[in-house]
Amino acid sequence: MSEDVLAQIEASIPVKVFNKNLLIEAFTHRSYINEMEGTLASHNERLEFLGDAVLDLVIADALFSLDGKLDEGEMTSYKSAIVRGESLANIALKNRLDEHIILGNGEERSGGRTKSSNLAGLIEAIIGAVYIDAGIETVKCLVDAWFKGCIDRTLKNGPNENPKGSLQHHCQKKYDSLPVYRVVNRTGPDHSPNFTVRVTINRRLLGEGKGKNVAEAERNAAENGLENI
Repeated sequence: MSEDVLAQIEASIPVKVFNKNLLIEAFTHRSYINEMEGTLASHNERLEFLGDAVLDLVIADALFSLDGKLDEGEMTSYKSAIVRGESLANIALKNRLDEHIILGNGEERSGGRTKSSNLAGLIEAIIGAVYIDAGIETVKCLVDAWFKGCIDRTLKNGPNENPKGSLQHHCQKKYDSLPVYRVVNRTGPDHSPNFTVRVTINRRLLGEGKGKNVAEAERNAAENGLENI
């Protein structure tokens, strides 16, 4: 990874990561390691495992600390909605982190750069790297920067929110117009496609989302749009 790319990554992460090797590992997909025989580099799955657990803890702590005193079932529902893969993938896209994932050639050709699972895993791996590098308080700062909009919206609209319905309601109320969804890109083979959808209002871009089908991509675009209005 070049110094320029590393600098771009650091600029996209709102906390300081001192161990650059950890940061590079967080962006390295297993497919790259599998194609680089004899390499001493590591892929990001161990960091992803750790980051998943750390993110769960930080979100659970935030929900537990709310004045409203949510019960166990409510906290479980809200946490699941906040940390679902699509939400994490949207964070990666919003911060253009997808551009820097280190993939093998085969995974790249199959649309791996836009797969929600790869994007969500990247976010978890970054969180794992930050936890090792700087500790839980720095992770809390990172989660606050990246997840605050999602947390606030989920608490306001409920864990079973329909993003497309919420965005449509908002657009009708504010603009007296309906949002328009358009597929702008399709990658990957026919058996495993990935779609990119943009949602606009009066020709103004509101959000963008990716998914393994058009419906998922539209939902993610709507979710991204809700964060931007």
